[in-house]
Amino acid sequence: MKTLLDVFNETEHGKVPAKEVSDGIREILKTVDISVRILANGLGISETQLNRMASKKKGFYRAQTLMPFHRAARLLKEARQSLTEKGLSFWLNHPHPYLNNLPPIMCLRSDQELDRVITQLGAMRYGFPA
Repeated sequence: MKTLLDVFNETEHGKVPAKEVSDGIREILKTVDISVRILANGLGISETQLNRMASKKKGFYRAQTLMPFHRAARLLKEARQSLTEKGLSFWLNHPHPYLNNLPPIMCLRSDQELDRVITQLGAMRYGFPA
C-alpha cells in the first residue's frame, strides 16, 4: 500500500496518475477533518483547483504541481509520529502561538513554513516546550 508521500512523488516517467492524487487528497481531508476551503487556503491554491484535482480520475499531474500536497503528506507523516489520530486532527486545526497563532495546517505554503511546523512537532516529541 502506498503512503501519502509515495502518492505525491513523481513516478519513473515524471508524472503522477490523477486517480492516485484524487485519493490522496481525500485521505488528507479525512485525516485532518477539514473542509476543502481550509485545505486549499493552507496549501495556497484555489478552492476550485483543489475540487477539480480531487474529482479528476484520468490523466496525470507533474510533480511540480503537487509540491503543496507533498508538503501536506510530509506534515501528516511527521505528526503521526508524535500524536494520536484524535490529537493529530486537533493540533493541526487549532492556532499555535509559535506559529504566529496560525493552525499548523495553514502553514503549508512554503518549505520554510513547513519546517517551522515540523520543528514544533519535534519539540513536542522530545519534551521541549511547544
